[in-house]
Amino acid sequence: VGVNIKDSNGELKNMDTILNELAGKWETLNKDEQVALAQKVAGIRQYTQLIALMDNWDFMEENLKTAYSATGAL
Repeated sequence: VGVNIKDSNGELKNMDTILNELAGKWETLNKDEQVALAQKVAGIRQYTQLIALMDNWDFMEENLKTAYSATGAL
């Protein structure tokens, strides 16, 4: 899908970066492509978690922003 997992130096990118780039392309894939990609990336036992994450990426980003701006309080 055009997501490189290595940077220009040949080093593995941070997983957050890889997932963010994948999320940017997720909506361009049809459902069959999404399932096939998720199975390839996450494996047969965890692919549904990856699909759920990608389908709700905007919610995850919103929660990350909240966590990053939190002052440490629960």
